[in-house]
Amino acid sequence: MVAKKKKIEHIGIIGRRWFEKRNGNTYHTAEIFVNGRKVHKLGVSYGGGSMYEQNAVEWLKANGYFPKDASPILWHVAQDMGFTKDSGAIDVPRKKDL
Repeated sequence: MVAKKKKIEHIGIIGRRWFEKRNGNTYHTAEIFVNGRKVHKLGVSYGGGSMYEQNAVEWLKANGYFPKDASPILWHVAQDMGFTKDSGAIDVPRKKDL
């Protein structure tokens, strides 16, 4: 028997971005929290801006927290599913700080 997931009341996403000056690329990681509990940390991925948030939403969809057809935009999903959300990123000076 598979345990039923609790209702989502809050999603938190903490992103870290690093700009690689040599090649001009930005990379990120993200920690994902559901109802105050850390459920996953995404590994290093390519992309700046809010890509950390979009990748976190994709992980949440792939792991059954959100419907597969949910929007890739966190605030849309929050509005549709009725939960609160916090999301933000910091820019770090070194790759090892991701």
